[in-house]
Amino acid sequence: MTIFSGDKLSCRRRPGASLVEVTCGSVVLIFVVLILIDLGILIYGASLNDSVCRDAARKSASGSPANAESRARLLIDQMNSRGGGLVSHFSLVPPVVTEITSQPKLRRNPENDELLNPGGLVTGSVTVTTQVEVTPFALPYIIGRRPPLTLQSRQTFPISYVMPPN
Repeated sequence: MTIFSGDKLSCRRRPGASLVEVTCGSVVLIFVVLILIDLGILIYGASLNDSVCRDAARKSASGSPANAESRARLLIDQMNSRGGGLVSHFSLVPPVVTEITSQPKLRRNPENDELLNPGGLVTGSVTVTTQVEVTPFALPYIIGRRPPLTLQSRQTFPISYVMPPN
């Protein structure tokens, strides 16, 4: 409250006004800091899920296409065994899509009429989709969803496999 008295300008404040301003400012600051921490956790969870999905796709593409899903599950199980409180419960979203564009064809042996595998390069791609649960602190109360939030990632890698001959 400002009071004018002639040429002199005097300023008087009510007692405790500064305390109210500091308290209101601190409450707002605490909410802003909590939201920034939650956004950091969400960004970290999305980045970690992308990394796990990329590693699972790379691992499943580097062997026999018949065992692609089991290799992806093995890697995700290893990530889950590491533990973690805020970013946890990695899971594979089935199916692991394997698209084979070319592979060696079986041939008949002219001597005994059996099918033989000549071996050779297998080409194509493997697509893996993973999801992770992220548990933020204050963000669920603001957006109205209760934790955990689920984030998904999808990665595709080319198959790198040479089928051995029989």
